[in-house]
Amino acid sequence: LLLVIILMLPFQDQLFSDDFAYAQSVRHFINTGDLKVSERVAPSSIAFIVWGAIIAKILGFTLANLHFSVVILIPFLLFSLYELFILTGSSKQKSLILTLFFLSIPLIIYFTYTFLTIIIFLVLEVFAILFFLKGFKKSNLTFFIIAGIFSSAAFLTRQLGIIIPLAAAFSILL
Repeated sequence: LLLVIILMLPFQDQLFSDDFAYAQSVRHFINTGDLKVSERVAPSSIAFIVWGAIIAKILGFTLANLHFSVVILIPFLLFSLYELFILTGSSKQKSLILTLFFLSIPLIIYFTYTFLTIIIFLVLEVFAILFFLKGFKKSNLTFFIIAGIFSSAAFLTRQLGIIIPLAAAFSILL
């Protein structure tokens, strides 16, 4: 992953797709303290804008730093996917192969170098599923609470995140 990051040289002040709309919301939030979601992006991108603002407060507001805020999420995504595969019964070797296969998907690499909601939503979604599954397997309320937090953050990134807790509730009913 580090080699791919170095070869792609992603940390430049350049725009991809709707980066400017999210970046505009982050800049407004940093400068005024007022969370104003751009009309161009999804209304529930709140968690993503806050994440970008945290990184921008630490490293400074540049498009390169906003892109970096997405790149640093990839190891967390890969680790949680690996754990999810193990938890579902895959061997360590098979889990590693599946995780590396996921990383090899060109769209994953492409969206890693943008300031769009896709990667952060994937991270939050996989974390939520992982903790819901741990909660089911270990009958531990703490895991369900953590999963609920990640599900809420996923919903506050993309509206589609509402499906995660609904699927868990449906699983409980079954």
